[in-house]
Amino acid sequence: MRQGYDATTIDQVAATAGVSPADVTRHFASTEAVLISVAGDMARATAAGLNTVAKGTDPVHALLQAGTSALGAIVEGRSEVPLDRLLAMSRIVTATSNLHRKISAARKRVLAQPLADWMGVDPQNRRLQHALTMWSAVVASAYVSALGLPDPYESGHDAGIHQRMISGIRQSFGEVMGDDPEKSD
Repeated sequence: MRQGYDATTIDQVAATAGVSPADVTRHFASTEAVLISVAGDMARATAAGLNTVAKGTDPVHALLQAGTSALGAIVEGRSEVPLDRLLAMSRIVTATSNLHRKISAARKRVLAQPLADWMGVDPQNRRLQHALTMWSAVVASAYVSALGLPDPYESGHDAGIHQRMISGIRQSFGEVMGDDPEKSD
């Protein structure tokens, strides 16, 4: 997938994953579906992390706390989302605006109901929808910051990756939200 989304084939995705092309196509119709699936897994991990966030926290700050927890689990190898795939997806999504929009929409779909449950509101609540939009912008900005990594990048040889990724998402949060990510209204 290093050559970009448009040039990546199902055979290459399968080889990277260590499975047969038939295994990939059994679960995914396209390389786009594979990437959306990775983003969905990340969003589900973020949604699960909402259970650890104190009620009354501003929803965007709650998503930041849950998202950084999910990101930490990925970096530490405690997640179903491998770090190398997350980094590859970041590069591909950043280079493909149409795919970026689809992944943003998928992220919002996955997070809407869990965030609504956490907030005790309807999924169409304006504050909730605003929080999802802002969180999507934060994540998109964090994708861009991942572009600074060398290609090829060997995450297993990078002792500082965890702190850099958390710092990157917190910096993106500050840039998008215009406030301190440590503050939680």
